[in-house]
Amino acid sequence: MPARLVKTGGWAHTLRLIATLSVAALAACATPPQRQAADEPKAERINPLRGQAEAIASGEKHYARHCASCHGEGATKPGPAADLRNIGRTCRRLTDPGLQQRCHLDADVYFLKTVEEGKLRLGIRHMPAWKDLISTEEAWAIQAFIETRPR
Repeated sequence: MPARLVKTGGWAHTLRLIATLSVAALAACATPPQRQAADEPKAERINPLRGQAEAIASGEKHYARHCASCHGEGATKPGPAADLRNIGRTCRRLTDPGLQQRCHLDADVYFLKTVEEGKLRLGIRHMPAWKDLISTEEAWAIQAFIETRPR
């Protein structure tokens, strides 16, 4: 005689089990991931040359050599690429020093990453990577120059 399957609760038990597992899965998805230390911007990603006259003069030369053909002459005339004066422009309007510092940090991280890695969107290269062509110090000098340009 064949062995008979033992019923352990039927459909109600199965539905409760599915509901419990679904709630657990949703709770796991709703819990925000903990930030890892690697997610934090590194201190060297803050522009150490901001506002330094010597760096601004150097940045003007590097900008003319590497950036002006796409981003516009002197960083004030339109070019075919984005107006770089827009990076971090809202930081200047902030009145809270801590918030302004964090805003500058975000803008600096974005600027340096873009310079180093370039821009690739939807498989189209909009800007080449410059990390092998200019140094980090030159990139910071360019940004320091751009930040002095009038609107």
